Amino acid sequence: MKDLSHNKLCEICGAVFYKNKAHTFAYFNAAKFCSRKCSGKKWSIMAADARPKSLKDYFLSRVIPSSGIDCFEWPFAKDRDGYGFFGYQGRQHKAHRVSLIASGVLVPRGIMVCHNCDNPSCVNPSHLFLGSAMDNYEDCVSKGRHTRGERSGRAKLKDCDIIEIRNSVQKVSVLSKKYNVCVATISNVIKRKTWVHI
Repeated sequence: MKDLSHNKLCEICGAVFYKNKAHTFAYFNAAKFCSRKCSGKKWSIMAADARPKSLKDYFLSRVIPSSGIDCFEWPFAKDRDGYGFFGYQGRQHKAHRVSLIASGVLVPRGIMVCHNCDNPSCVNPSHLFLGSAMDNYEDCVSKGRHTRGERSGRAKLKDCDIIEIRNSVQKVSVLSKKYNVCVATISNVIKRKTWVHI
């Protein structure tokens, strides 16, 4: 039964609700809603307010990247190449790309976000710049990080072999058998069309 002498207004719907005689005064004094439905709505509203509204807000709620001179390592999940990533609304996003967006830089679709520091897990916006795939490759080449020569997984020759081939007076056909490569490979080495870094 209702105790009509004690009533309150529901915080959600504004309806008047009364103390049930089975409830204690402490329970009724703490009550804010007329029903479980209104209580559920309140929690939904609170959850929606607490939830970040955008990818940028979600990123900044997890980590605030440093803008100093040092690298800021992504402290969460990374892919096998060392790039940080995180999930948002069912999709995976590169952490360094979102870091640059969060710092106020417009990143067009199809444009890469490259690292000045050559540290894939760094999300410091001051270490990032926009560029094409060619810009990224040229940056890699200028720093000597690209795969060339014997560092290539497909290379059959070594740096010392190249020097011997170029200093040799033997025929190209003899050299190709000696190093177990085709005649064109030896010819390109001698003419400096390949292995130009040596």
